[in-house]
Amino acid sequence: MGQNKINMTEGPIFSKLLRFAIPVYLTNLLQQLYSVADTVVVGKFDGKVALAAVGATGTLTNLFLLMFTGVAAGAGVVVAQHIGAGKEDQKKRAIETSLIFSFVSGIALVVIGWFFSRPMLLLMDCPENVLEPATLYMRIYFMGAPASLFYNFGSCVLRAHGDTKRPMFILTLAGIVNVILNLILVIVFHMSVAGVALATVASQVVTAVCAGFLLFHPHGDYRVRFFGIRFDGKEMIRILKIGIPVGINGILFSVSNVIIQREVNGFGAVAIAGNTAASALDRITHLGIVSFSQAAISFAGQNVGAKKYRRLDGILWQSSLGGAVVAGVFSAIFVIFNVPFLSFFIKSTGAERSAIIACAVPKLVMVGIGYMILAPEDTLGSMLKGMGKSTTPVIINLICVTGIRMLWVFLVFYQHKTGDAALWVLYAGYPVSWVVSCIGQLIAYRHFRRHEYSNAVEDAAREEEQRREISAETDPVKAVQ
Repeated sequence: MGQNKINMTEGPIFSKLLRFAIPVYLTNLLQQLYSVADTVVVGKFDGKVALAAVGATGTLTNLFLLMFTGVAAGAGVVVAQHIGAGKEDQKKRAIETSLIFSFVSGIALVVIGWFFSRPMLLLMDCPENVLEPATLYMRIYFMGAPASLFYNFGSCVLRAHGDTKRPMFILTLAGIVNVILNLILVIVFHMSVAGVALATVASQVVTAVCAGFLLFHPHGDYRVRFFGIRFDGKEMIRILKIGIPVGINGILFSVSNVIIQREVNGFGAVAIAGNTAASALDRITHLGIVSFSQAAISFAGQNVGAKKYRRLDGILWQSSLGGAVVAGVFSAIFVIFNVPFLSFFIKSTGAERSAIIACAVPKLVMVGIGYMILAPEDTLGSMLKGMGKSTTPVIINLICVTGIRMLWVFLVFYQHKTGDAALWVLYAGYPVSWVVSCIGQLIAYRHFRRHEYSNAVEDAAREEEQRREISAETDPVKAVQ
């Protein structure tokens, strides 16, 4: 294998998980710095209304994007399974098909974002003084959707091969562009939320150009032909069978977050600003889980393709442990030193600054506690996706995450909505839902592991392969037939 690729079907698991996960963590961290840079710059140099405007759009932009990024993950699984099975022609067709789909989907998101941003913000009870700048931010942000989706699909293809370093280098460059443009457009040209949105779009274009260079370079590792690229309906169906449930799964999470965001909006701009600042830190913490769960998808996909099912359990527990440790360390740091970290995002002083921090701390604490459960929960879901069972996590999350959070809001939070502990109770819905979902995901994983992906099935596949090898040696003509 090339130096940028990882053989996921042979040798020790954890060292290779680290080789995969660390660049993915840094890559995702750089990607999150887009939004963190937005919140820092507008929070420090424009004030709480601009900070709230950027923060109020986060759950909605995720809601629009998650279906398509879910399909990107599905493309990564299909490519990984083809790699594990040694099917180079099918792998190439899957890559070409996914790239075409990414660009077309991006154009569709431009239209959707332009026309539906304001109605969706109104539906979420966005405060009047925040509505107009939030609408402007979303409309500009979605102009970069074609570039963003092209990079996301391209990076999933690279990771399916075990290539996690070069996406990190791409986002390093894009992150530098984003921060520089943020500072220039907001501080020098006073463009406020429009400036940070334009900086993000420019960064997304940089990522798309770099990913395209790697994928279409005639002497690179992938050598996809730009002028010979073709769409394959059968591969698209395979990708959608895995990717649509993954996207729906992400949307279910986002819908439940929209419900919680709507309740936060009801507390006003100070609470929204506090939630935005806490969310920026939480996203950094969550990346520890995401990096190992993304590794689990690719590792599971390749090993399922190679019919090496015994390795699945090791991938599961080692990925879960790695994600939990990283998330636990960051959660503890952000909770203990919450004032200096939250102050990065807050321009206000005195009583207003204290009020914003007071609204942020409950989310930092409750979500931080929940991440100890989310690590195995997220990894279990990723294992199921890598095994091609992506519909199962959707059903589990519909019941155990979205359903539980809605019940929590209506049955528990509404009983404490006016008390001093209201935000603490609201955010407690996160760990409660993750505990229930983790149990459901574990039951599903054990079921498939015992039946379709059991050790006995692996042994039978290995025996069949050995019989074919013996047959090829004794009767080459019959082996070709």
